[in-house]
Amino acid sequence: MFEELLAALGKQEKSPLTSLDLQTPGPSPRPLDVPAAARTAPPAIPNCRNMYFKDEAHKASVAAELQRQLQEWKERGQMPINLFYGVLPQQGLPVTKSTQDGKHTIIYLFDTPFAAQHVWRDWQPKPEIAGCRVGSVPMLAEKWISGGINAFSMSACGLCGPRNVFSGQSLLSIDKFTQCMGVEIVQRVFRARAQVLHAQKQAGPNPKGARASLEFLRDHLDVSNPYVHWMIAILAGMGGDMKANAESIATMEQFGPHFVGKLQGTSFDMSPGSQFATFPEAMMGLLMSYGLLKLQQNPPASSPPPASS
Repeated sequence: MFEELLAALGKQEKSPLTSLDLQTPGPSPRPLDVPAAARTAPPAIPNCRNMYFKDEAHKASVAAELQRQLQEWKERGQMPINLFYGVLPQQGLPVTKSTQDGKHTIIYLFDTPFAAQHVWRDWQPKPEIAGCRVGSVPMLAEKWISGGINAFSMSACGLCGPRNVFSGQSLLSIDKFTQCMGVEIVQRVFRARAQVLHAQKQAGPNPKGARASLEFLRDHLDVSNPYVHWMIAILAGMGGDMKANAESIATMEQFGPHFVGKLQGTSFDMSPGSQFATFPEAMMGLLMSYGLLKLQQNPPASSPPPASS
């Protein structure tokens, strides 16, 4: 998919995109011989590393739309100012992951510290978060590459691993690096919008389905949006899952004073002060944050009063 996208933009002579088998599972062990009633299958975890298409026409349509959005992203200057990566405690070395064949050593880069913390939340020892300016990446890349790093990913999923892996040589050129970063961000936002629209459609008739869609968005695509956590908190509370409600509120409040104290109590009716009463504000913020709802910033001036006769 993204090789086609880069080709459409005239960047395919030396593609910075590398397809790697990062987590090919080995043969499954033979299950224990226990009664069927005693066996419980683990819940399936959707994989976000692949995009699925109905047919070639659908694939071409998505590629064209991603190309348009990437061009728009570049024209609007939406590139992040800072990048974040993990550093191993005491050693001071960046966190990397090697492919099974040992040919590629990948450094994980993120455009928000929340994304980095989410991916490494269960690691022991937990990496420290380091940051740098995007413009300083080529200088840092010289040290990384001399230390054996030859590939990088942007905002990898903590459950599925990197969606795209790019050549480490692209880090040495700010133009090539921002091209790779744009491809990843546009892909992520494109898929996030689909999850948000599905959640909006399901919120009334199927709140559980809406919550599942937003939890997929949180866990796989974008943990750095406070409105995602806000909506999940409301939907979880509506379903009686107060543990998930409290956890989402705690995460949401990490995004600053605007989100502190928004959700209080355990009421989910439409009464003033209930959590559900904030649903319209949360949904509007969610839609606007992904560019799915645009409000007129400068309302038209009021009409002059009619002239007195």
